[in-house]
Parts: sequence; C-alpha cells; structure tokens
Amino acid sequence: MNRMTRLMLAMAWLMFLMVGTAQAQLPDFTGLVTKTAPGVVSVVATKTADAQIGDPSDRSDQDAQMQEFLRRFFGQQGVPGQRGQRPMPQDRTSLGSGFIISSDGYILTNHHVIDGADDIHVQLSDRRELSAKLIGSDAPTVSPGCTGGGGQ
Repeated sequence: MNRMTRLMLAMAWLMFLMVGTAQAQLPDFTGLVTKTAPGVVSVVATKTADAQIGDPSDRSDQDAQMQEFLRRFFGQQGVPGQRGQRPMPQDRTSLGSGFIISSDGYILTNHHVIDGADDIHVQLSDRRELSAKLIGSDAPTVSPGCTGGGGQ
C-alpha cells in the first residue's frame, strides 16, 4: 500500500471511532418521551378571513400597482382566469404544539399560534380531537433579535 492509501484508511478508521464514541455519549430520551408524551398536544387555530386584508387605505394603491404589473406581464387586465374579479380571502390556519399544564385541561402554547384565532382545536396523543376555548394570551414581551426581557 502506498502512503496516501494508508493515510486515507487511517482517517476513515478514526472517523468511524469518533462517530461510535459520539453516539455512545448521547443521552437516551426514550423514557422521558414515554413519560411526558400524554401531556403534549397539537394545536390547530383558524382565523376566518376578512373581506379586506391589511390597511384599507393602502388597498387601492396596491391593487392599481398589481393590475399594472399583470397588464404588462400578461397583456390583459387582472390575473389570468379571474377577469377582474378580486381573489376570495382565505382562512388562515396556524399549527403548533402545546402542553397540558393542569388536571382540569389548561393547555399552554405559544402566543403566535393562537393570535387572532376564531376557532381552536387540540389533538391529544391518543388522537382524540377536542375544541378549545382561549382563556388568556400574552403577546411577546421581547423584541425579535434582542436578549433579555422588557423588549429593549
């Protein structure tokens, strides 16, 4: 064997040993998952779409700009196939996870999952799906990209 081949084999063996050692040091979470899984739920929140989305004062300018873009691109008014019709607003669905925090069914989830929701459902680990009622919500108090509290 030439020197380069021996070096490559030695490196491959070292990598094999390192991977085996790294896997041996990973903690086993199966017991934790088995114990806590019944308390974890999936949260599905739906917000019914309004006829107007966004600031109505910006709507006409945005529509005019979009119509001009589409006319230039497609050579006609509006989106192809719609012939000047406004697109129908669509419902918004948020998905997330939550945790059952009390025996009477209180669930804790992230604010952005349920923010503005009209309808909330939770799916339990045994696949049962239940309707939920929003009791309270706390908007984020820390600005994105900041560390520490207070939104500073």
